[in-house]
Amino acid sequence: DLLQADAVVLAGEAWAGAELLRDAAPELAAELAPIPHPPVAVVGLGYGPEQARKAPRGFGALVCRGERLGMLGCLWDSAIFDGRAPREHLLVRCMYGGTLAPEAALRGEDELVSAARADLAALLGIDGPPAHVAVAKWDRAIPQYELGHVARQARIEALVERCFGLYLAGNHQQGIAFARAAASGVEAGERAVRALAQR
Repeated sequence: DLLQADAVVLAGEAWAGAELLRDAAPELAAELAPIPHPPVAVVGLGYGPEQARKAPRGFGALVCRGERLGMLGCLWDSAIFDGRAPREHLLVRCMYGGTLAPEAALRGEDELVSAARADLAALLGIDGPPAHVAVAKWDRAIPQYELGHVARQARIEALVERCFGLYLAGNHQQGIAFARAAASGVEAGERAVRALAQR
């Protein structure tokens, strides 16, 4: 069905926006499409109080290249968000893949869980079996700001300006963190409201 709209906020991945805009705004689509989004797998592991006590206070860790760990990093969700795990328990997300090791995200679930358990044992001393396990995979995940991204972003913004009523939001623009991506959606909506009010 065709939906008529005075303004559209296109919030999502650059590759998805490119597909949607291929016919309506081919130049813009051509700028969005090449932004790389390597695969990422996330392994969620939940632990009871005995193992949870081994995790230091904090919210996670990034793993530097050259360390003897296979993960990109891990987040302690139960320390970041209330209600993600029962009291005194620990919920950890371990991330694999990315630009430098995309093949790590393509492994089977059992292999990913084994890798995450080994990495957590080495990093935090958590060596007991998890009470909860979940694995999620994204074939195209975190956008990469490669050399020339700032110039590409300027071209994207100029092309969007030529498409009255179109606004872009997402982590491919000015920050990959969730909070920044969410803020870009709010900002795009506010720009749309202001533009419509001036018509």
